[in-house]
Formats: sequence, C-alpha cells, structure tokens
Amino acid sequence: MLKRYDMKKSEPEKICALCPAILTAENFTREHIIPNSIGGRKKTTGFICNTCNNDCGKKWESVLAEQFLWFSLATGVKRENGNSPNLSVKTVEGENLLLRHDGSMTAAKPTYSEQEENGKIKIKIQSRTKEEARKIVKGVVKKYPTVDFNESMDNFIVEQSYLESPLAMELQFGGPDGGRSMVKTAFALASEYGISNRKCEKAIDYLKDSEVTPPFGFCYTVDLVKNRPVDEIFHCVAIRGLPKFRKLLGYVEYFNMARILVELSDEYDGDDIYHSYSIDPTTGIEADIEVDFNVDIEILKAILDGDGMPLDKYNEAANYILPIVLKKNFDRERNRVVVDAAKLAFETLGVEPDQNLPQEKNQEFINILMEQIKPFIIANLKNKFH
Repeated sequence: MLKRYDMKKSEPEKICALCPAILTAENFTREHIIPNSIGGRKKTTGFICNTCNNDCGKKWESVLAEQFLWFSLATGVKRENGNSPNLSVKTVEGENLLLRHDGSMTAAKPTYSEQEENGKIKIKIQSRTKEEARKIVKGVVKKYPTVDFNESMDNFIVEQSYLESPLAMELQFGGPDGGRSMVKTAFALASEYGISNRKCEKAIDYLKDSEVTPPFGFCYTVDLVKNRPVDEIFHCVAIRGLPKFRKLLGYVEYFNMARILVELSDEYDGDDIYHSYSIDPTTGIEADIEVDFNVDIEILKAILDGDGMPLDKYNEAANYILPIVLKKNFDRERNRVVVDAAKLAFETLGVEPDQNLPQEKNQEFINILMEQIKPFIIANLKNKFH
C-alpha cells in the first residue's frame, strides 16, 4: 500500500532531497522508485519536488532507459505511459534493423528504387508497414499520374522473414547518469519507508555534485539475492540499516543482470531495518525477491571500493539471464505470429473474428494460417539444428 502524502497535515516542512525547495501542494510529485521507463510501478511522495523529478527524468532516467532498452523490448516490459521506443540494432554482417516494442524487427528504413525496362519505369518499394507503403505510393502517383494507386496497394505483399545472421549487441549500464538513477532508486526506497533525507548523506552528495566519488560498487562477487528465480525477469531494490557498522546500504538489480551495492550513509545511527520492493516488469506484478545483506562486512566494503566485478562472475550473470530473455522473446514472437496469422486468415475469408468460421472454410483458414506461420517455424528449426 502506497503512502498518501497529504500536504494539509500538520507536520514539519519537508525539503526536496535534491534542492532547497520546500515541498508544497504546488510542487508536489509522485516519484517512481524504479523508473517506469523500465517497468517500475511503485511511487513515493514527499521525496523530491516536481522540478527535480522532471530534471532527473531528462538527465538520468532517459539514459538508464536507453541502456536497458534491448532488455525492455526483448522481454516486453509493460510501462504505464506508452510503449518503449524502437531500437536501432545491427546484425554481425552489418544489416541495420529496428527492434520494435512488440518484439518484432523491421528494416531500419524503407527502400525505393526505379528501373527502366522496355521503355517502362519499374518501381520497387519495400516498406516496414502498409501505412508507410501507402504514403510512398501516394508520392509515386504524384510523380507518375498514370500509376493506379488502388492497383498498387492491391499488389502489396506482406512477407515475414527472419535473421540469417545474429545481432551484434553491446550491453553496458551505469556511468554518470545511469549510475545516479540507480542510486536515486535506493534513496527513494529509503524515503518511502520514513528514513530522513539527511540520513542518506552519501547519496545526496553524489546526486548533487558531479565531482563526488560514486557511493556504489558493482556487486557480482557474492549473490545477495537469496531466492533468485530460474525463469522469470525481475527488478528489485532493497535497503538495510546496520547501526552496528554505522551504515545504511541499498541494493539495486535490474533485469536480473545489473547489480549494484549502494552506500547511502556511513554515519547511520537509526534502527536495524530491512525493506524491499521487487517487480516483474513484463507483467507489472510485484515479485517475491529477498535480498540478504548478511554478508561479511569486509566483503561489502570491498564491493563498495570497486572490487565486486570479477569477469568470471559477471559472465556467469550474463549467461544466467540471456537464456531467460531469449525464451521470453521467443514466446512473445510465437504468440504474435499466431495472432497476426489468424487475423489475416479471418480478413481474407471475410469472417469477423468473433463469428463462427463456416465449416466449409476450415481447410482454407488452416492453409492461410500455416502459410503465415511457416517462416517462423523454418527459422526456428534452422536455429535449433545449427
């Protein structure tokens, strides 16, 4: 249950965590703890002002969203506001493509060519959508009035093809902006559970000053997630107060892969506390993920000092998550292909999807369906036996 921030309550004035502004009804905002651009849902209030919220979105969250865009598109992350944008990708052989929000891929741009044959101009158009083809054909008709628009569109052929060459991917996260977004996520969870901003002094210093050393380290030396799922995607953020060591720590993990340990404070004198929030970004449903901070304090200090990313452990994390992502992507593509094929079959036969298919059209429906599904089956059989 989210806390409702009532500006009318008689309580001490709250100050924005990132600027001197007093939080009022005029600059009030509900801040996503995990950015909604990668599927976060839970919001906190009384944390930062509306101006800082907008600035963070433009500077930090947008970079973070771009860093994880391939994961978002491949797994079908559900956002509250709109779909994830398309991503330009390239195959190993250099073909430029666009990965779209539904998991499908198209050519990066439409192609148009003219060729003279026997005194006639032969025009070839390759587009990514029928609507795009329609616009191009309209331009052709203006240039060549003898071209019949309706006939050209009737000759439009929808073809489904699959990659012969794998994608060349480079996955990186963190950096000045992405790192600040992840630290802010841990800070926001602390605020949500009533920890005063001033008790997160290391986070504040880092978020407000570009010269401050990042108070986090990549966390692969040890796996802090106790119940790591074997086939599901998750994001999680957790905080732990360790008054014995005067530390308030945070842990942030996105897409089962990007893992950082955050030192929110090294002057912590509050209670021994633990809070967490986890979500499956492909469904928007909260997940049951437990983060265990009960690790030797010297190991945690080493991670914060930058000794938490041995290459073999990082590769182990990548090898764990990539099959999960690819399976999610396969399932989405299979479902999309079947739905699109059925839709085309119904349209071709002049039957509404909510109507009963006449028995005499059953075989024709199956033939159209299988013809549309065939490229998907062939492509995946090739991949299986390569």
